[in-house]
Amino acid sequence: MTQNLDVVVAQYGHVRLPGAKHWAIVVITDSSKLKGVTFQIAGSTNTYEVKQLEEVELLYSNTYMGSVNVGTVHRDYAFGAEGIALGTIVQRTSVVRGNLNWNCQNWVVAALASTEGLLVGPNDS
Repeated sequence: MTQNLDVVVAQYGHVRLPGAKHWAIVVITDSSKLKGVTFQIAGSTNTYEVKQLEEVELLYSNTYMGSVNVGTVHRDYAFGAEGIALGTIVQRTSVVRGNLNWNCQNWVVAALASTEGLLVGPNDS
């Protein structure tokens, strides 16, 4: 069993909302099925909140459009309850309400920036 788990940014969309693209961070736990645990926000401009962790199978979502690998995290640091765990840090990333120029994509960028040192880049050894 590998000790490192891939971390991706997944993009979702809907044919009736061609301009809206939802981003989420997914820690892949089973790469053969593109199955993982997702970190994301939900709501709208005035109600954004960080959602509870959710297990997803990306290939079975009818709104999944693709993903980009942003690095790997050691299994021990993926979901632990300690402050240094990726999941803990990401879940603590603040949301911004009342700003029409802020959305889930801004949150994903901020969440990834806050994990500095935990992720090994996709092209790093």
